[in-house]
Amino acid sequence: MRLPLLVLSLLLIQPAVYAQHKKTFELKNEKISYSPKHFYISNVINDQEKGEFAGRMNGDQLEMKNGAANNFRLFIAKNIKQNKKEQPIVLHITKLYCEVNKRNGQWKINTEMKLAFYAGDMVLVEFTGTANARTSSDPASYLSTIVKKSLVNDFKQFDEWWINNKGRIPLISEVKVNASLARTSEKPDLIIYSSQRPLQVSDFQGPYGSNPSEAAATVSGIGFRYSSEAQNSQLVADVTISPYFKISESWFRKTSQKQRVLAHEQTHFDITALYACKLLNDIKAAKLTKENYEKLLDELQKQNEASTEREENLYDKETNHGTINDKQEEWQKRLKEEIRKCGCY
Repeated sequence: MRLPLLVLSLLLIQPAVYAQHKKTFELKNEKISYSPKHFYISNVINDQEKGEFAGRMNGDQLEMKNGAANNFRLFIAKNIKQNKKEQPIVLHITKLYCEVNKRNGQWKINTEMKLAFYAGDMVLVEFTGTANARTSSDPASYLSTIVKKSLVNDFKQFDEWWINNKGRIPLISEVKVNASLARTSEKPDLIIYSSQRPLQVSDFQGPYGSNPSEAAATVSGIGFRYSSEAQNSQLVADVTISPYFKISESWFRKTSQKQRVLAHEQTHFDITALYACKLLNDIKAAKLTKENYEKLLDELQKQNEASTEREENLYDKETNHGTINDKQEEWQKRLKEEIRKCGCY
């Protein structure tokens, strides 16, 4: 049996779509009498997520014609005289938003603009400007005037900021290092190494160790500190290295071999002093930049600490803690000669 053909008509219901128009405006050419004195704009970058001017005009999307960055770039090139012998600055548009609405025959305009000034990849300062206005004339033309005025005002602010701050901004990549060995310490518990001041038994004031077969122990180390600040557009790092002997933790038992034991402990301190000098020379020879100097200084200090510990252990092993006389004399003689040659003391 043949069934009658049934034709179904499907009605597709779609949500209503309201027409949304895109409105544009641009910065109109106008020669600006102001000229930056201490910088010039080498490029303009739009950092906004949407990449263009974000705004609304009576509910419609508002954008800058051909993009905000391009608009700014062309306007600056055509209308603001720049001296390219000055500091190059990259201008970043971090926010540019405008709300334009017509009420009772008048246009109400609210704008917010944030511009950040960069030297290379380094952000220097950011300025925020807002403006509110009412006009019965063409809002696009008025909006162009507002943005241009805000742009020039930010340039003037940055000119003043830059002349007052540029010396404190590290524009030069290379870091200048002032490295030195400490000669004294403010801590009464520490003796800073001096070739003119050998250790004495009375310097060892710590409690005795638990092993009665050990005659003495020297606690010494290399203090390391640094600070940095920008001077004349370059980062300057001040590094101080302190080869020290710690009085309260070093100890010395009464022994008939006092001079031999003291000589052994002195050589431990000599090793500390020698490696402090090595660290000083390594830092002076390093190529430090503002990007790597903190990490590199820390690495050099840790490498030197490990090398010092290996040398101290080797010294005790070869001399059997000072009981092998010929080896002890050999180490003493070599250390004194190396310290003399290093030129640090």
